[in-house]
Amino acid sequence: MLSAPLRAAGVLLVTLLTFYFPGRTYLQSDTQIYVPMLEHIEDPSTLAADLSATRPHLDFTLYDEVSIALHRLTGASWQSVLLAQQFLFRAAGVLGLFLLFLALGLEDPWAILAAAWASLGAVIAGPAVLTVEYEPVPRGFAIGLLCLALGLAARGRLVPASIAAAAAFLYHPHTAAVVWLVLIAWAIYRRNFRALLPLAVAVVLLAVAARLQSGESEHQALFGRIAPALERLQLLRAPYNWVSRWDWRTLCQFPLLCAVSLAALHRLKPSPAPRWFLVSLPILGLLSIPASGLLLEGLHWTLIPQFQPARAALWITLLAVVAASAAAIRAARGSRPLESAAWLFFVFAIPQQARLLDLFWPNPSSAPLALRRVLLSLAFAAALSTLARLAARPWAWPSAAALTLAAFVALPALGRVENYPHLHDNGLAGLAAFAHNQTPKDSVFLFPEAGHDLYPGIFRAEAVRTVYVDWKSGGQVNFYPSLGLEWWRRWRRTQSHPFRDEDLAPYAALGVDYVVLGAPRALPGLAPVYRNARFVVYPARAARNSSTSSLVGIEACAPARVTEIAAAAFAHRSAAGTSRPSASATASAPLKTSPAAVVSLASTTNPGWNHSALPSK
Repeated sequence: MLSAPLRAAGVLLVTLLTFYFPGRTYLQSDTQIYVPMLEHIEDPSTLAADLSATRPHLDFTLYDEVSIALHRLTGASWQSVLLAQQFLFRAAGVLGLFLLFLALGLEDPWAILAAAWASLGAVIAGPAVLTVEYEPVPRGFAIGLLCLALGLAARGRLVPASIAAAAAFLYHPHTAAVVWLVLIAWAIYRRNFRALLPLAVAVVLLAVAARLQSGESEHQALFGRIAPALERLQLLRAPYNWVSRWDWRTLCQFPLLCAVSLAALHRLKPSPAPRWFLVSLPILGLLSIPASGLLLEGLHWTLIPQFQPARAALWITLLAVVAASAAAIRAARGSRPLESAAWLFFVFAIPQQARLLDLFWPNPSSAPLALRRVLLSLAFAAALSTLARLAARPWAWPSAAALTLAAFVALPALGRVENYPHLHDNGLAGLAAFAHNQTPKDSVFLFPEAGHDLYPGIFRAEAVRTVYVDWKSGGQVNFYPSLGLEWWRRWRRTQSHPFRDEDLAPYAALGVDYVVLGAPRALPGLAPVYRNARFVVYPARAARNSSTSSLVGIEACAPARVTEIAAAAFAHRSAAGTSRPSASATASAPLKTSPAAVVSLASTTNPGWNHSALPSK
């Protein structure tokens, strides 16, 4: 048994390794939405006309209150504040996994190694969620706390477990809901009703926090039906919610992993507490898939795209890795090396391939990579199972630790696992710095060539300037219909056709102040206000044949605002969302809204522009 300092050191080391792989990101995905929300909540005059920032969905989470409080108290950047929380909650998750492995009968050193294997992460194909979130978002914080709760509960510490689960509920109620179902059932079975008190306190805290928010509210019918037009828009921007859109390999993944988990538990024969959690959560995750199909595609219930019940399937994958890791070590100790290696194959294959069937029936183009990943998984499985069988040797555990460390490097390097793109560069940073320092605070930027690229969202957060429309903010169609429909109108006006070397006046008529193009698309006869190797920026009201002698980046070149932005300056704070693993989706409630005046919600159109309706089925 390791001493407490050595246990803590092991947990911290594994946490640090996870920041290398599966990794961490900032402003690559969901934080492109969350950071502008935080900016606007802290200062309502910031991003006051931005469609995504002014309509957050953060009422039923303390993510914004905690982050803003830390931001104000420390004076640190948003990135530092969110990174600190991400590190804390990842460490909590690693600690929870360590405790869970102890409850399954592993010795301290091997429990730490197994916690590291389970922390290699996994992409859950279908519902588009992660077991280890790369971005510092509410769902990722909640998953770490819930892993801690499971570890504590499996060790018989039910009240501390419920406190951790209540903290997870405060950050992301939807992710915590399924874990609370099994915790409540276990607490009732054990007649430990004190363990239910933290949940009651968390519910009251969220209700009070939502009630105390000031400003105008936008309400949504809790039991409404999704209109056909909105359904088509959600299918365009958030197809992961619709189970009928998942392919057969994705659907087969979940019963396969449930079978792996149950078979491993059969071999382990754990005590009642860990057995209850490791059996009930995967089963509930499996049931959540048909339940989501029935409630969303059968009943068209408006709450389901926000609640996203099928994301409970992440527990199928995570707990299959946990059960297989413990079973592998137990089999190795029982001199069953082939069985041990078989369990570990799943442990190392899952972080490399979202759908395991793709390893064995790959497309011809991906067959070499699939073979590489199979061989890499087999190599780690064989080596670690051998070392676990030789655990009595003094060099066995240090060798296994070194091999585990190598796995964090080998999977991305040799297995070519790229969990996320690298979107930041000097050109984008220079553009954001120009906009932040040399344009008015209420300026509106448009990227008519961006298409589905994500760099406009990075610009919005770093420049703290409004973006008229971008693909990322369209992921918010899961929430308020008016937001989704307005996003679609903006998208069709500005992004549905290729940009042409034409007069920028139509953009100006929409309320756009600056048009950002790629540097190769510099417009002849127009004077840019800024340019670098990647981008060139034009004032939307610039006239042809104007002088081209203006200096790049000079504030005097920025035109004054003379028009309002039609259908942009919403006074309501309502729902937002993402195109990937969703943000903190909530049902309607009084929202923390800006007290800004309401600008006309009618859209401004221009002759000759594409104004087609929602996509047809």
